[in-house]
Amino acid sequence: MKKDKSDPHYAMVNGVCCAQILRLLLLLVLFSPLPSHAEKSMLKLKGLVLDLDTGEPLLFATISIRNAYGVGCQTDLEGKFELLYDEQYLSESLVIQFVGYETLCMPVEEAAAEEVFYLKEHQKVLSEVVIEAGENPAFEFIRKHQASYQLQQKAQEGSWQSQVEVSWWASPEKQWMQKDLDRYGVVGVDGKQAIPVVSAEYEVEKVYAEGRMTENHYQNVKQMALGFDARGIFGQLLVNPDLLIHDLMCNQLVVIDKNFPSPFSLRFAAYFDWDLKDNPIEEDGQHVWMIHFEPRSKSQQGFEGDLYFNTSDSTLVKVNMKMAKRASQNFWSDFALTQYWQPDEKGENWPAITQYHQSLEDVPLYGQVKAYYKIQEGAMRKNAEEILSNPPLAEVPQGNSIQLLEEMNQKSRAAHFNRSINIAASGYWETPKWDVGHAMNYLILNDLEGYRLSVSGLSDRLWADHIWVKSGIGFGLEDEKWKYQVAGKWLINPQQRQILSINTQYDLIPVSSIGFESEMLEADYHLAQIGALSEKMPFYQNKSEVSLSQGFRRDWTITVGGEWMDLRNANQFLGKEAMTAGHFASRSAKMEVRWSFKDRSAYNKNYRLLRKGGQPFPEVKLGVKAGFVHDQQQEQAFQQLYLQLDHQFAPLFSKWGQTSYRLNAGKVLGNVPFPYLKMHQGIGGPVYAFGSHQLMNSFEFTSDQYVELFVQHFFGGALMSKVPGLAWLHEQTGAGIMMDFEMAYGTLSRANAQYNEVFLTEGQPLNSLGRHPYMAAGVGVHNIFKFFFVEYWHRLSYQQMSYGSNDQALKVGLVISL
Repeated sequence: MKKDKSDPHYAMVNGVCCAQILRLLLLLVLFSPLPSHAEKSMLKLKGLVLDLDTGEPLLFATISIRNAYGVGCQTDLEGKFELLYDEQYLSESLVIQFVGYETLCMPVEEAAAEEVFYLKEHQKVLSEVVIEAGENPAFEFIRKHQASYQLQQKAQEGSWQSQVEVSWWASPEKQWMQKDLDRYGVVGVDGKQAIPVVSAEYEVEKVYAEGRMTENHYQNVKQMALGFDARGIFGQLLVNPDLLIHDLMCNQLVVIDKNFPSPFSLRFAAYFDWDLKDNPIEEDGQHVWMIHFEPRSKSQQGFEGDLYFNTSDSTLVKVNMKMAKRASQNFWSDFALTQYWQPDEKGENWPAITQYHQSLEDVPLYGQVKAYYKIQEGAMRKNAEEILSNPPLAEVPQGNSIQLLEEMNQKSRAAHFNRSINIAASGYWETPKWDVGHAMNYLILNDLEGYRLSVSGLSDRLWADHIWVKSGIGFGLEDEKWKYQVAGKWLINPQQRQILSINTQYDLIPVSSIGFESEMLEADYHLAQIGALSEKMPFYQNKSEVSLSQGFRRDWTITVGGEWMDLRNANQFLGKEAMTAGHFASRSAKMEVRWSFKDRSAYNKNYRLLRKGGQPFPEVKLGVKAGFVHDQQQEQAFQQLYLQLDHQFAPLFSKWGQTSYRLNAGKVLGNVPFPYLKMHQGIGGPVYAFGSHQLMNSFEFTSDQYVELFVQHFFGGALMSKVPGLAWLHEQTGAGIMMDFEMAYGTLSRANAQYNEVFLTEGQPLNSLGRHPYMAAGVGVHNIFKFFFVEYWHRLSYQQMSYGSNDQALKVGLVISL
């Protein structure tokens, strides 16, 4: 294609006062001193929480910092805790709470000097039962069980044997799985033909001394990892017994799933209604109290069940759990868990048996998957007469959950890098009225699409050059769904820039990156989620908008319009009930004022709204949007204010190349679901996109007021041509030096954070920027052989974040035209 010398990309503007001022401002940004170190490390507060009167440790007490959303932890089985917090909270108060005790509140600075924290019991004594005023009597057995559990832990000694069975099966509901079924198909747990994702049996021997596990031996009996994920991350994790056993099924249901709080925590008590049955019953040869629990009507928890406590020593004898009547969590269609004790054939030992099965329907790619676990533990103990009749169901191995999370993060990053490489085949045809292209790309959308085949077309030569149309259609080969986009502009009066625009689209948008995501790797954050399911949700977006633009004077344009948008959680798929979690609908109106002085790049002679080349002056947009968003519970009003300053290939340093910069700022008024907040766009892997944060995980940070800055400069041959050796490289390949800098800063109000708790996975709050901005910078070589560039990026702040991307990366760009 021939270059148009009248294109502003090649224009040079000299002696313009505005341009000189912008040069000075940009110099300040590019060459101002950058921080010499990453964001300050987190502070750590350690301590022990004890009963003031008895000196006994308090298990699962809640530790938090006032006005610090998402900062908190619980005490462990010995009453110890470790709390990570930012130094900005030193002026706040530390809060320690426990059922039946008075809340302890003290300044964080004073707490940092303490090692032991005492809570005073708030009680009245009735027949040896401790009950808080107005308290549910079921909590009595929970507290007594905690005390009993501690005694058993101290007394435990001897060796234990466990037999473990783990199975995952997939029903062949997808045509492409038929070959796997023919080759690997077996009879599943429900008696139907299925494909074993992974099936394993283990024998485990554990040796205890003075209440601590001293040895742990695994012997593999049988193992299969076949079918569609035989060599994938999923299979690798589940067939590793050291990472699996007792992390999925362990003491007091703490690590079954991140959606489940412990039945012995304040959070569990707050979200569930409890019912203590009037009289003890007989269960497995023991007299027990039964407590039934169900989720409260406004709770997002999805299970109900029964707890059985021994009447004599308050040990937990049995647990039954199942899906609640109104539950709809993730893809679950069926779920049940049972943990119980029974004597062996000789009546001497008390094996603990855990059985768990789960069915998932409409799983992307796989259709239906069934899971089955069975763990049977038998105890041979010394001095059995000194031990209470029922030892705890199982134990929580220290460090296993952390090890699992770290391994998953590593695998996730490797998979993210490999899968981010676009395998593209593109073509282009030009006809008298249409430009047609096609592309086949591998997309990184939680594995919901895999490959997408798409065809697109563009024309601005319809109806005497007054109609501009762009359309495209694509098909996801994995999720088997059609996506489309149709955009049109009617140039009613080109001379007055009077334009009617219509756009409608249905597509898949990601709201989190691929892989397993976790927050700070503390001991109370356990297994994130198995499989290619996101912590936050990807959405199918159905969006339509119409707008009318009117130009006045020479440089101004006003646009008014309306927008209709419907978002559905892709992890739950269409076809479910209309108001399942993760479904939002909005209707809004907007007005935008645009100013661009002497803007010759936005319109050609046919007023085709495409930008080619550079702009002599920046484009400024100021807009407001107001409307209503409806979630599954209520309708909320919201307003969005935004400002954008955009200058592409600006001739600010004409002798030293071309500069592009973009400044975004905005504020969201009102409490809205998180897809309507500012979710700072990140891009992982080796892919580069100006206007996205190169080293930030996709939507790693969320804000309701924000400012972002992106600066990019292409030196061309201005530097390389003056350096011996590099000058030859520039002459032979056309390469030049490029530099990038990006910054983001924003805050999230406490009201919006709390409002969004109901939409997110339990324990996974929205992450927001703190006192410090996010910053990253890159330097590289561009225009290598006219189509290739390489750039090294380094993250200047928020380094080593477990929820973030790598702190440094190499970005590579490759464009191939066929």
